Amino acid sequence: MALLPSGAYQLVKRGHEVVVERGAGVGAGFPDAEYKQAGATLTDSHATVFAKAGLIVKVKEPLPSEFGLLRPGQMLFTYLHLAAGKPLTEALMKSRVTALAYETIEVNRRLPLLEPMSEIAGRMSILVGGYFLAKHFGGSGVLLGGVPGVLPGKVVVLGGCAETSRPTTHHDPVFVEEGVTHYCMANMPGAFARTATQALTNVTYRYIESLADHGLAEACRLHLALLGSINVMNGKLTHQAVAEAHGMKWEKPCRADLSICSEDV
Repeated sequence: MALLPSGAYQLVKRGHEVVVERGAGVGAGFPDAEYKQAGATLTDSHATVFAKAGLIVKVKEPLPSEFGLLRPGQMLFTYLHLAAGKPLTEALMKSRVTALAYETIEVNRRLPLLEPMSEIAGRMSILVGGYFLAKHFGGSGVLLGGVPGVLPGKVVVLGGCAETSRPTTHHDPVFVEEGVTHYCMANMPGAFARTATQALTNVTYRYIESLADHGLAEACRLHLALLGSINVMNGKLTHQAVAEAHGMKWEKPCRADLSICSEDV
């Protein structure tokens, strides 16, 4: 879930209407009743959220089924990872939505909206690695931490994937390739959804509130780092790294009024 009930409450107190799809927070341990109590409007329709909201806040990038729900002038604030997905990049450009990526906000050479998820995945890696060493999972039967009189297991960190890696899901998390058990979860923090929702809202809320209160241009003036989150705007690609990944042109959003600069950079 991209927003805690407490975050919804704060936005409602500031005069905004918050629209939440029913059941959206249940998997993270936040039932509909908590959002209703916070003053949010609940809807059964996925499409209604997109139709009513000027600012869409998500956790993951839009699915293909959601491409047609995006509209010109709407703001989308989520993890996008556009460098890995040209079809999504092109769909966002076609929709003329303003697409803001959590992962490209940079402050003092850090990525503060990406760090909490990386921290969760990092802490999980040891837990998951130890879990799948169990014999009944096809592991070697080594207890990673060891016990008195028995040496613990050794851990070697190789780095984000290997040549034999392929994405797995929470329902089918591991596979064995060349005698090695692989856990290549595409969304590791989703396994600890409540912690992930709390950690994400802690770092995104200040930007969400500013976007809701002031709109994009003023929010970028208040939080200069937010300018770096703009990946797509007015049908144009506005992030250099994404453009280079796809061999596409990009145009820099002007800080003065957030129109698109005429020169390619």
